Amino acid sequence: MKYQYLPKIQLLSLVTIFLLLLSCNQDQTQPANNTFNYTIEGKVASHDGTVLALIPEDKTYEERITAVIKDGTFKFEGTSKYIQPADIRFESEIVGLKGDYAICLILLEPGSTKLEVEIQEEDEYTSFSRPRFKEGDVNKELVDFRNKYQVAVDGGTMNFGDSIRNDSMIRLVYPKSRKRIYNFFDQQFESGTPSIVSMFFRLGVLDNLHNRGLFDNNNLSLADIKKVNSLFYKVDSTAMSPAKYELMNILVLRLNDTDGTNRFVDFTALDSEDVEQTMSSLIKQKKYTLMYFWFTECSPCRAFNQGMKDNYPLLRSKGIEMVGVNVDNTKAKWLNSTAHDEIQWTNLFVGDKSGLEQKYGIRGYPFKLLFDDEGILVDENLKTVTDVMNWLEEIQ
Repeated sequence: MKYQYLPKIQLLSLVTIFLLLLSCNQDQTQPANNTFNYTIEGKVASHDGTVLALIPEDKTYEERITAVIKDGTFKFEGTSKYIQPADIRFESEIVGLKGDYAICLILLEPGSTKLEVEIQEEDEYTSFSRPRFKEGDVNKELVDFRNKYQVAVDGGTMNFGDSIRNDSMIRLVYPKSRKRIYNFFDQQFESGTPSIVSMFFRLGVLDNLHNRGLFDNNNLSLADIKKVNSLFYKVDSTAMSPAKYELMNILVLRLNDTDGTNRFVDFTALDSEDVEQTMSSLIKQKKYTLMYFWFTECSPCRAFNQGMKDNYPLLRSKGIEMVGVNVDNTKAKWLNSTAHDEIQWTNLFVGDKSGLEQKYGIRGYPFKLLFDDEGILVDENLKTVTDVMNWLEEIQ
């Protein structure tokens, strides 16, 4: 579930940030010739002829591998440089541009991984259930790790829309769960598999710093932030891709950031005309640039696209540019929505694996940031078309 962005309230001293920067310069040299072959063989009781897709974490949907269920079995083969998460999904849902794709999580590990999985259909929704690993030591360890992690969480995953109950969780439940999780990760960093511990620390803790709930950075105490820093020091950077370690690095630095206006993160992406664009170059071209993140299934996002069509020419005539940044999981879905909404402004595709959502601390969509031509944040509270046009009137 996506939520509205709220500003950070917990900060660390400049001394701590300096020490953190030193720790982030640890050796990230990757082992030479570490590419390995993997094979994934699965058994399914039904659904012969169904096409499955495998999407590794470091690949896009366009780079997916497919396999057909035949005689109750399917098989994927490929290579990877790292032990990493991958999704098994239904090819028909991807091709059909559906929103929420059913997923079976698996780790790519050297050698053979064998599993049994069930496919269930209910209310026209098809899903995977009960994956059981018969071969694959790393995947078996992941299952054991996740079970132990859930014991440590012990109810800390609950999040209520009711502010009274949520306040109780923040005051009484989350602190105890965090303490157990910190102890759990301390133990796992000492004795567990580096790739699994590091991956779960990123997915379970760092990626949730901008989500309401257990590790919402708005509710972390100074002691919590120091503990997250200390756990990050233990991450083995060679157990993952440089891009994933860089993302972890940025998330921790952002947790310690003392400058509320320094929110710009540069990136390069293709626009809808298949031309490569760099964000820092775009914002230098106009006095102000309104950058907003959106995706196809986000109704407020699509309403904003539609509502700005008649207003965009006026913005542009006043020296203000708009840049849409799409986080759909496929280019096909993005292009289809772009054409339907008749988007006239610069429209970039970064996909759902760029890390920009975490780097910018996005809590809800459409997420909008207004920058000046030097990349300084001017406003982050322009929620609607009306807000944008009212702001335009104020600066004239």
